[in-house]
Amino acid sequence: MDPWVPLAPPAAKAHAAFVMIHNHSDNPKTLISASSENYKMVHIHQSEEKDGVATMSMVEQIQIPAGGMLTMKPGGLHIMLMGPKTPVNLGDEIPVTLNFEDGTSVELKALVKKRHAHTQHTH
Repeated sequence: MDPWVPLAPPAAKAHAAFVMIHNHSDNPKTLISASSENYKMVHIHQSEEKDGVATMSMVEQIQIPAGGMLTMKPGGLHIMLMGPKTPVNLGDEIPVTLNFEDGTSVELKALVKKRHAHTQHTH
């Protein structure tokens, strides 16, 4: 739900994508990777702040419990889109594929918008 990418300066070499993933199944699902035809590389990253220092590390997999929700948001988990193949502009829809351990994939279109224009869903 609600996939989005904050608008970055034109020369940015990487962008972050955020999304809420709801597992509607009765079994846990494990997210193992993401990809986008618009970028050279895509990883799943975790941002953290420790002792006042911001760090970012790659995440190999994320388990989403049965009936559970995973929220990727600024300052936490996100999809790191690296090496854009074309310029990214406000209003663009960036294709992103989420790949799961069971062999399933979910295609989504992440809307590029201004960071402050984003509103969080509440459930």
